[in-house]
Amino acid sequence: MGVMYIIKVLFVFLWLSSCYGETYHLATGEFPPFTGAQLESQGLATKIIKHTIKKMGHQAKIEFLPWKRGYSNTLSGKYFGTFAYSKNKERQEVWHYSKPLYQLQEIFFSQTKKNFSYESKEDLKGLIVCKPIGYNLFNLKKLVDKQFVKIERPPNMKNCFGMLKRGRVDLVMTNKETGLQVISQAGLNKYPFTASKKAFVDIGHHLMVPKNLKNSKKFITHFNEALEKAKTSGIITKFISQYTK
Repeated sequence: MGVMYIIKVLFVFLWLSSCYGETYHLATGEFPPFTGAQLESQGLATKIIKHTIKKMGHQAKIEFLPWKRGYSNTLSGKYFGTFAYSKNKERQEVWHYSKPLYQLQEIFFSQTKKNFSYESKEDLKGLIVCKPIGYNLFNLKKLVDKQFVKIERPPNMKNCFGMLKRGRVDLVMTNKETGLQVISQAGLNKYPFTASKKAFVDIGHHLMVPKNLKNSKKFITHFNEALEKAKTSGIITKFISQYTK
């Protein structure tokens, strides 16, 4: 009787485990409105990833860390994956990328009184652009390397807008949604700042999993399948509308 009881308990445990699947530990940082410990559902990217992994039959546990630490800790195996990152050549050598969670545009914020207008790279010549350390510079890196523009890289985006307000930099490069969120969270008036209408580059944000992690490619394949189904159903569009009003 005792053996049968143990077998039943073991069966129930295994059945419950199969219902909840795996728990994937993921790292991210503060990047409103896409990620943020105090945001609704911890941000748009977090909401999409949790929804997608749930549809795969699993769970996601999110930990918020400084970006550099989250990146290195994930690469060393402490976390299964990290987000929300854009693509660049260096990262693609060591990470598997999911399909884009959503698309967005990198633009420039400037002081309204400066009447800055971005149409081509010539409009950037000699200017000082701010983007926090660890953030992707995209094509701006080539201009910095050629000393066509100068770059300031403080610890976070809030620092960038503080520097822009004081005139220590000419431009802040980020997406419009993040820029407006940071301005609001910093308690700054949005009217002294203007967002350029033309995009510097079109990008996507992704979930990344280290290539050296066992089954990482298989996971990304299944994640992409579930993500595409979620996009087709319209739920991802609904999520996006909640964060980008």
